[in-house]
Amino acid sequence: MDRIFSRNLLCLLPTYTKTIGDSTKVYTENASPFTINKSLATVLKLIYNYYSIDIKSLHKICSNYILNQNLIPIPFDEENIFIPFKARIPKYKNDSAFGYFNLNYFSKYTLNENINIVFKDKQSVECISKETSFKKHLHNGYTVKSSYKKRCMNMSSSSSYVNTFKNLSIIIDKLSSIENLLTYIK
Repeated sequence: MDRIFSRNLLCLLPTYTKTIGDSTKVYTENASPFTINKSLATVLKLIYNYYSIDIKSLHKICSNYILNQNLIPIPFDEENIFIPFKARIPKYKNDSAFGYFNLNYFSKYTLNENINIVFKDKQSVECISKETSFKKHLHNGYTVKSSYKKRCMNMSSSSSYVNTFKNLSIIIDKLSSIENLLTYIK
């Protein structure tokens, strides 16, 4: 996993290997792709843990940004927003069909028989989604990026902390008065 975090992560792609089966191909900036012998779902969980992300809460927040609950872009931080794309047709039940690419390193896409996602370092991956679906996911990614950035800025502003502490102070005072009332009643 150190290889993922030591470089800029471009893309996570579900793949099959002969010896292990369902695995994940990892693309990092200016390096050859490598394979991790873990499913994409497991690799994503490891990344969530690395970034200390509560995925259920994040999923709820991001689904409100794009008014959709399926195939939501994943913000690991303000800059690294990962967009889902259809990478393969699964061979077996519970195998992932979707990979994720980093919007921060996305350069363009080209359309031939399939969509080719091109990164800033000129590496590319194939997407088997229809162009309309791909554009929708890309648009959702930009929406999540701007909304998430605004949310992070609001959370980091000092006035936000002051308001939070004021609210906590009020809550503590009310809990204290409830506790006193309960003690009096007993």
